[in-house]
This record gives sequence, structure tokens and C-alpha cells, in this order.
Amino acid sequence: MRLIILRHGEKDKGYYLNDIGYKRSEKLVDYIPAKFGIPDFIIAKSPVFPNYSFRPIQTIYQLGYKHNRPILIINTIDELVKYLEKYNYTDYIFVICWEHTEIPLILRRLGYNMIVSWSSNPYKYPDDDDDYNTIIEVNNRIIIHHDNII
Repeated sequence: MRLIILRHGEKDKGYYLNDIGYKRSEKLVDYIPAKFGIPDFIIAKSPVFPNYSFRPIQTIYQLGYKHNRPILIINTIDELVKYLEKYNYTDYIFVICWEHTEIPLILRRLGYNMIVSWSSNPYKYPDDDDDYNTIIEVNNRIIIHHDNII
């Protein structure tokens, strides 16, 4: 199983992407398949309490649309981990777009305890604006940071 994990695109003051976030989501349509291959599964965090954000879905919607892949909407980290565990020893490529503050929790739940925060510097708590260009790739139990991607 190969995981490509990214945070949602840039936001407005509400629950939606701003113009920069939409432009980034458009670039992901070609960037992700060129860099990692066409994903077999695309997963986004559901707009659930407490923040009701639609940004994860908006960020990867165009990727799914262009490559004819449905977007699986998942509510919680528990549900995500349970879903991924079914595919643990496969060659499937998963693209996961999630709220950045919960990405370290996802990685920990999957057994990657060395990750302590979501950032290109794993020992620094990220600012809200410094990590939109980071993708984390988990491949064969190895974590690779891809910074300044687009």
C-alpha cells in the first residue's frame, strides 16, 4: 500500500477553498499522477463537527473527476485506519486529503511513531500557512516528504 497524504488547499475565512486553494487543486490533477501514479483510491475527510470544512473534498475533487475515481468521504481517523488496514499488503495507491492537524494522528495510528507534527520539519508545529506545499508519501514503511511541490 502506498499512501499519498496532503492537507487541504488554502482557505478563505470560512469552510471553503480560496482562489489559491482552487488553483493548487487544479495543479494536483496532473502532479499526483505524474509523480506517484494514478491513484486507485481517493479519500477525503468529511465536513463534520467541529469545523465542517469542505476543503479536503474541494482539494481533490478534480483529481477524482479527471481520472474517473470516486472520492470516498470518511468521518473519523478510526474509520480511515480501519479502511486502510484492509489493503495493508497491496500495491494500491491511496491519495488522502485531510485536516493538517490530524495527519500526525493518522500516521501514528498506522504505526509511524517518529512523526510528531505535520510539517517539512517534523519537530516544529506548523503555522497555518507554511505547509500547503507538502505531501507525505508512505511507501514500503518509509516516509518521504515532498516539499514545495506546486
